[in-house]
Amino acid sequence: MSDLLEAESALKENLEMDHRPVQSNYLLATVYIRQGRMLEAHAQFDLPMRDRTFYARENNRYLASRAMAAAELAIAEGRWTEAIAASESAIAVFEACGYRLWWARQLIDLGDAYIGRDESGDLERARESYQQSLDMFTEMGAPGYIQVLEQRLGKM
Repeated sequence: MSDLLEAESALKENLEMDHRPVQSNYLLATVYIRQGRMLEAHAQFDLPMRDRTFYARENNRYLASRAMAAAELAIAEGRWTEAIAASESAIAVFEACGYRLWWARQLIDLGDAYIGRDESGDLERARESYQQSLDMFTEMGAPGYIQVLEQRLGKM
């Protein structure tokens, strides 16, 4: 929780300085989600869409930031189909841009959304998502993510 408070403070400072406002808004929404402050999360998530000045900044970074926050919000609220769609949107941007770290990270959320939705074939889709993420993080040498993914795959 102390890390989230520190992140919240830093992101608010970013917004005051108008430094990467789109990403900062979506990351701040994610902080609120993780703190369980859902009303604030929704309000923060909606800000970039309400402020027309952000439309000029719509690019891959914007689209991926919005999709990541949308996925996290949908997962927190149990809206699994929306979480899957948002995760897939973020993954498509990361894949197209070659952002392997974020692509691999979003695959974890995609797997989580499949587990949550729990429809026919979702367990296998989750396993594939986790395995792809594990393979990518193994190539990158990211031991923390490797451990998380090995644990998730071991429970399946």
